[in-house]
Amino acid sequence: GFMGSGKSTVGRELAKRLGQNFIEIDRLIEQQAEMRIAEIFQAKGEQGFRDIEEDVIKTISGSAQNSIIACGGGVVIRQINID
Repeated sequence: GFMGSGKSTVGRELAKRLGQNFIEIDRLIEQQAEMRIAEIFQAKGEQGFRDIEEDVIKTISGSAQNSIIACGGGVVIRQINID
């Protein structure tokens, strides 16, 4: 979803109510890149950001069972992120 649309707020509450983990992809991207999202776009461009996003999704995809995952709106740009 779009930045500021409430993904994190709703996701955290839903995860709490369902007794599941909450994973926020943007926070994992920032941790991996050691930069804020805006800085990643500025330094690496959208392609660089999408590369990191794809890598983060690959990393968590096998271990994110029973989890609520908040993704940015552009995650669907790459088919591999959907598969």
